[in-house]
Amino acid sequence: MSDKIFDKEVCDYLLKFGVTNKQINDLKFSNLKQLTIDRLKIIAKLLEEEKFEDVQNHLAYSPAGDGMGDDNYYIFFYDLVDGINDLNDVCNYLKELKKNK
Repeated sequence: MSDKIFDKEVCDYLLKFGVTNKQINDLKFSNLKQLTIDRLKIIAKLLEEEKFEDVQNHLAYSPAGDGMGDDNYYIFFYDLVDGINDLNDVCNYLKELKKNK
């Protein structure tokens, strides 16, 4: 489901033909923001419809691993952009893109 604007090769190609980094970051920001909103709307709708097992299809398992916390599940976003796993990562990346707009 990843948007091609996040592929390095696509960005390099656009730069080669005069698209600025600012324009690329604007596209990335808009696309990631909308993809994230869409994902959260899907999950909210599934919850409203009480389709709990379908909600679980949007969750990833996170083992505690260090003995300091509990195993848990989180809404994943790693299929949108490489290096982005959870909502915190999405927000941090959006803040970075907005700063570079």
